[in-house]
Amino acid sequence: MNQRRRTVELSEIERLLGDETKALEYLYAAKKLAATDTFYLVHFSQVYLRRYMYVDARGALQRVVEQDPENREAWYQLGLAHNRIGDDEAALQDFNSALKIDPSDEWSRVGLGAALIGACREAQAEAQFLRVLKRDPHCGPAYYYRSQIHRDKGKFALATREVEHAVTYAPRDARPLAMLGHLQMEQHDLAAAHTP
Repeated sequence: MNQRRRTVELSEIERLLGDETKALEYLYAAKKLAATDTFYLVHFSQVYLRRYMYVDARGALQRVVEQDPENREAWYQLGLAHNRIGDDEAALQDFNSALKIDPSDEWSRVGLGAALIGACREAQAEAQFLRVLKRDPHCGPAYYYRSQIHRDKGKFALATREVEHAVTYAPRDARPLAMLGHLQMEQHDLAAAHTP
C-alpha cells in the first residue's frame, strides 16, 4: 500500500474514532503527497465532498481540470462543489464542461438541472430532467428535483407523484422522504385552511 493511500485511510479511521483534528492532519498530509497526481486529487475531492469540505474539494478539482481539462469526473465533482458552495453559475459551467466530454453522463445532467433550479431557470432544468428520464425512467434524483419544481409552483399533487417515484427509485436518499413528509403536511394545512 502506498503512503498516500495509507495516510487517507488513517484519516478515515481517526474521523470514525471522533478525532477530527487528527483526521484533518492526515488528510492534508496525504493531499501534499498527491499535489500533482490528478487521480489522487480526484479521490481526495470525493473525501472532501463526503466531509462537507466543499472549498477544499473545489481547490483540488480546479488543479485537476487545469492539468487535465478532459477529466469528466473532475468537472462533475467540481460542479457538485460549486453547487454546494452556492455558486450556481460556476456549477452550470462545470456540469456543461462534463457534458461536452460525455453527453450521455446522466449524473452531470442531473447536476446541471439542480444548478439551473438554483439559478431560477426551472424550465431549462425541467428539460434536463426529462432528458435524463427518457434515457433512465428509474432515475430517482431527476424525479426528486422535478418534485421541487412542482412544489415551488404550488402544484402539490404533481410534486407528490414525482417525489413518490424518487422514494421508490432512490430508497437510500433521505431527501425524497423528507420532501414527501413536507408535501403531505402542506397539503393537510391547505385542506384545513379551506375548510369552513
